[in-house]
Amino acid sequence: IEVGNIRRNSLKEIWNNRDPGPITAFLRKRVEELMLSQFGKNPPLPVIMLLDSARERLTAAARVQAELVSEGWEIFAKPEKGFEISDLNGMRITGAIDRIDRNRSTGAFRIIDYKTSDGATKPEAAHFCKASDSTTTISRFEVGGKECEWMDIQLPVYRMLLDASRDFKDAGEIQLAYFCLPKAVGETGVYMWEDFSDQLLKAAGKCAGAIIAAVRSFKFWPPAEGD
Repeated sequence: IEVGNIRRNSLKEIWNNRDPGPITAFLRKRVEELMLSQFGKNPPLPVIMLLDSARERLTAAARVQAELVSEGWEIFAKPEKGFEISDLNGMRITGAIDRIDRNRSTGAFRIIDYKTSDGATKPEAAHFCKASDSTTTISRFEVGGKECEWMDIQLPVYRMLLDASRDFKDAGEIQLAYFCLPKAVGETGVYMWEDFSDQLLKAAGKCAGAIIAAVRSFKFWPPAEGD
């Protein structure tokens, strides 16, 4: 199997490099090849500006990847690996996870989702906040004696998908994280969900089950903000 003109074994060597140089060179070459294939040799100025931005982001990403390798992390599962939960409140749930890493020293696993935005976002800030008077029953939960509201349950559902997989039946520690690639390249990095707990996992599972029950009952109210 080849990625561009690079075979899988060579690609693995690139990603497992503690020197960001080869990783940077590979990523920049790939984005340049992609631009060439879509826009030709004379792309419009906005595309050229986007390419320059992409080069900066990918250079920062290569630095972070090299740091991860130095910390003992290696990519364990291929990008967008698919998983499924055979039965969650009567519904089969499938999903593809951007990336799963394993630490060679500790044996810990890390579920990673790539995020591109203007600025870096911590997973917990993207997933829940303090509940308000308008918070629905489905999204409301309590943690640490505080009433909270789910805004997103993506990473917890990924964790549930992994827990349901035979390949990870005996997995020990499983961490959740974002690999942020923001416009502010100085904020590029892996942002951990430091205080994720079994209590939060259970609450997210309850929320997912309630959403499924509502969908099966054709209840789609209230709409999302702006709809």
